[in-house]
Amino acid sequence: MSLSCCLMREQPDEIGKRLLRLRREREGDVSRLITSTVRRTIELLGISGAEGVPIFDQRELNIKFQRDGLNHPDFLWEIGSGENWMAYHLATMLALHHVFLRRGGNNPVPTFLVIDQPSQVYFPSDTYKEFVEKDGSRDVEESREDLERTRRIFQTLAQARQGLAGLQIIVLDHADRDTWGGVDGVEEVANWRGGAALIPSSWTT
Repeated sequence: MSLSCCLMREQPDEIGKRLLRLRREREGDVSRLITSTVRRTIELLGISGAEGVPIFDQRELNIKFQRDGLNHPDFLWEIGSGENWMAYHLATMLALHHVFLRRGGNNPVPTFLVIDQPSQVYFPSDTYKEFVEKDGSRDVEESREDLERTRRIFQTLAQARQGLAGLQIIVLDHADRDTWGGVDGVEEVANWRGGAALIPSSWTT
């Protein structure tokens, strides 16, 4: 009788240990997938990026960077440059959707991503043409480089959408066709300029 009770106690313990081990293995697989996707996206964006290995911190819901020889990682908010912040936010969102979509029918997350003004780091509040014409002191070559960087954003998003079946990406941006025109998979749905807006005036009157 005592031997039977002992076996019954040990069996749940073994099951619990196995489940814990499987959970840790799964979390490790997800972490590696996020890291590889973030790195690949940063390369596509043409950003030099931050030093260290990007790791998604589930507790902080942020990206941290582990550098060789250092025990303390650097978090994204400690890394300078609006360009880096924009790039790593985009890369992380795409990486998370990569993880979610692998769940297939068990995915509890809506399969669309809404991104608001990713080009703002390069063109704060105007179209490309307006920004260049207004800022006469701006170097032409610098403007072209920013235009190319902005174009890479749309190229990267289009490539991600093609690679992640079922994902829809909606971008709200003041960037005009100079930045995304001709990119495969990018389609203009509406152009809200002048009196037009995302929220029609009839809704507020």
